[in-house]
Amino acid sequence: MAIWDGFVDGPGRTTALRAVMECLAETDTCEALIARLASAANRAHLSDRALRVQYGERTLVLKPPHVSDVAAAVPASCERLARTINGIVVVGGSWQWFGLDGDGALVSGLPDVRTPIRHHDDWLAYHPEVETALGEPALCRYHRGAFDPPLSLDLGMPATILRLLVLSLLGDRDVPWQR
Repeated sequence: MAIWDGFVDGPGRTTALRAVMECLAETDTCEALIARLASAANRAHLSDRALRVQYGERTLVLKPPHVSDVAAAVPASCERLARTINGIVVVGGSWQWFGLDGDGALVSGLPDVRTPIRHHDDWLAYHPEVETALGEPALCRYHRGAFDPPLSLDLGMPATILRLLVLSLLGDRDVPWQR
């Protein structure tokens, strides 16, 4: 939680937010998206051990890091993210990444399917057979017991979450889904 210690809203907010969101960066494109998110924030503050960032009518809630051991089944990019931010909620945007539980396992919203992200009424799930270029399970929309094609075969979970945040908080529909 060291990166969050002493977080204070004010003139340094953009720099501080960029430092916290750096764990979402997997590519050069990610750096520009993080800069846009950080500079668009209206207000940010720590509350109940979570960082709350205001974007107009929506609030981004970043939950504190996971500090214990992580289960072997958790993809490496997900573990890296959870070490800085372990759970993300967009209040007013029907969007949530559940993070890791106390045992270091991926919290899943549906039984028998690894569904780490809820996006409106859809789930984003790890495909049991399709992998990304990073050698991790690909994230796909999952509904009615079936997987859609992967969102991207180039990106891990942090970069995918970053793009979903830009869509939800900034309304940018032209976010690039490749590296």
